[in-house]
Amino acid sequence: MALSCILKSTGKYLDAKNYDPQKHRNDTWDKFVDSPVFYRKDHWRTGTYVRPHFVSQYKGNFPDTKLIFDPEYFKNNQTYSPRESWEHIEGKFYVAEYCLKCASDGLKPDCIQFEHLVKMPSGKYRIIDVAIVMAYGDIFAHEIQLASITPEQLEARSEDYRNIGIDVVWWLGKSANTQANREWHGDYFSRLPPVLLFTETDNASNTEGEARDDDKNNYFISNIDTITDNDEDDYF
Repeated sequence: MALSCILKSTGKYLDAKNYDPQKHRNDTWDKFVDSPVFYRKDHWRTGTYVRPHFVSQYKGNFPDTKLIFDPEYFKNNQTYSPRESWEHIEGKFYVAEYCLKCASDGLKPDCIQFEHLVKMPSGKYRIIDVAIVMAYGDIFAHEIQLASITPEQLEARSEDYRNIGIDVVWWLGKSANTQANREWHGDYFSRLPPVLLFTETDNASNTEGEARDDDKNNYFISNIDTITDNDEDDYF
């Protein structure tokens, strides 16, 4: 499952929310392997809202011979791109909307890309959760980190980004939101990290019919609070 793809005819990025069947049918392609993807519109599944997304038709091992990824992407003997929790997916949407709302220079929606691929100094590739890709070429990375991670791992990945000229913001939550990680962030970036708080919700009453606007974003999340004493401009 992916929130974005490329158009095979042009190589351009396409966000799932902008998919148009009249324009894009049979032209949507996996960004990481040579294979088509098909579009799934937003819908309700067992009482939970599922955002529009793309599903790859690739059946081989991942990665293929063209792209080599960091081992962090492969857990539990996965052979294709790793599954993400719905909290992670909702976190990506929250961060994208937060950036659009808070950017002081009037950030354009087209600058924000989900699952942006970059090559690291090691020659391996990394997928940025939410990338701000500026017209003049600069990239700002926003990473949603919910799984357990150590300060040493955060620093190594931050140094990788720094070495290719990318500024990174770590949004910590769940198992990654530890005192050690927050203290490391304060020492490394000279500012506290933004923290994502998740609350489970019960949408059992919405198991049928179209998703209502006021119910969207509620899969496992009723509220996400950003806890920070920093100026919002620090994150752009």
